[in-house]
Amino acid sequence: MSSDSKPKGAGRISADWAAVLVAAVLVALAAFGVLPTIPFLVK
Repeated sequence: MSSDSKPKGAGRISADWAAVLVAAVLVALAAFGVLPTIPFLVK
């Protein structure tokens, strides 16, 4: 494995942090009621 396989600098984010960011956005949208609900799951 080459030494340049790891990202350098603070400008890049890892896949883990990207997934956390996407999940946080989805949770925020769901909390504000922006996302559609699934009728048969809502009781």
